[in-house]
Amino acid sequence: MKIIALFITLSWVSVDVFSCSCARMSLPAAFEYYEFIFIGRVVKHDHASWIDENLDRFEFKVSHRFKENLDSEATVYSHPSTASCGFKFEQSVEYLVFANIPKQSGSGVASHQQSGFPNVSLCSPTTPTSPSAAELERRKVMRYLEKFELDI
Repeated sequence: MKIIALFITLSWVSVDVFSCSCARMSLPAAFEYYEFIFIGRVVKHDHASWIDENLDRFEFKVSHRFKENLDSEATVYSHPSTASCGFKFEQSVEYLVFANIPKQSGSGVASHQQSGFPNVSLCSPTTPTSPSAAELERRKVMRYLEKFELDI
């Protein structure tokens, strides 16, 4: 009986669940869509707060620019949670960064986006410029295993 009462009670409670869901776009479409495209190394990571939202702020030393006139340094923001599409940059790692100042405004839009700050998310084609240690190890294992591959 307690289980039935708990089930009925929980069915009346509305819970908002947020998760990252991306529709990947082609590189030509991404080049047109993103305002800031550059290669840079993360030189500083800290946190910023706007109203009710905490964000990660990343400062980059820019080495190459592909769009927009950036200085030799650029700052981008991302949500700290990958469940909310936040991108996790690592200190001292070089990245190809695709950032945008979202055009939408109004209800439901994060305050940093309303304020016009460059934003990076997991949905962008942002990526490290060199393979990670895990990727290098994976390649090494795959090369080794290729010697033993059996025909099916």
